[in-house]
Amino acid sequence: MRVEEDCLAAALSALPDRHRPLLCCAGASAERAYQGARGLVADGAVALLSIGIAGGLDAALRPGDIVLPDTILGATGVQHRASAEWHAAVMQELPRVAIGALLAARKPIGTVAEKAAVRAASGALAVDMESGAVAEAAGEADVPFLALRVIADPADRAVPPAALHGIAPDGSRRPLAVLLRLVMRPSDLPPLIRLARDSDAALRQLRRVASCGSALFTPPPV
Repeated sequence: MRVEEDCLAAALSALPDRHRPLLCCAGASAERAYQGARGLVADGAVALLSIGIAGGLDAALRPGDIVLPDTILGATGVQHRASAEWHAAVMQELPRVAIGALLAARKPIGTVAEKAAVRAASGALAVDMESGAVAEAAGEADVPFLALRVIADPADRAVPPAALHGIAPDGSRRPLAVLLRLVMRPSDLPPLIRLARDSDAALRQLRRVASCGSALFTPPPV
């Protein structure tokens, strides 16, 4: 989402241009993530990192917790492995991370029941809609891949429908769409406020990680 891109851009702004990674916002779209990743490779990227926020599936994970997946479970059943060398380097730098599988979903997993069902079926720690596509593009280009995700909505909290209407395909916010949804469903307001707080906690953590994570932006040589 754009808010994630802005967060990362601010965290990385102090780096010299030659050390600053290329950024691409995919929105909540696997297709945009795939095309964006391919574009980054075409522009000279030698590795691909999928970084941002995610939904929690493991009940032990709370807003702001970091997930460093070793495996991406693709929507079609294909499994993508993170670069072992890159993963190990980041794990040493960020010791308090959850290691396991990240599920790449084709549509938002918003209710508590959906999250529980997906967790039981896949065993994944968390879910997003972009990392599987980025991993696929990395495999096609034969470049190292890594994902890092920070939990925004935990497993025991649903994403209110108003929030799902508030993100445009390009990842930008649509506040008017949220307001219209709230007019129709005022009951969405309390969980929407809670989600905003959880997301803020996730974005603060994301910025901290990006600011201090030198290994995160130093992939192994190809």
